[in-house]
Amino acid sequence: MRNSIEDGDATPYTLDDEPFDGDFGSPYFGLYGVDGDGRLEHIADRGTYSEALRLAQKIAPGVTFPSAPIFKSTGE
Repeated sequence: MRNSIEDGDATPYTLDDEPFDGDFGSPYFGLYGVDGDGRLEHIADRGTYSEALRLAQKIAPGVTFPSAPIFKSTGE
């Protein structure tokens, strides 16, 4: 994730994005769950993947998470 400088809105950071885009702040990791209706629900933000991973492991013990972040392309 990263926030737009113009309006502060959070935007997914994808494989296709420029890492030093002046329109956005520094990337961070957003942790999301899925609510009872199947919609994404924001849980927390963390500055590093290892911090987000530790929190995810506490919330969902026994679930296997990747040891490194996986960046997806927007397909554009």
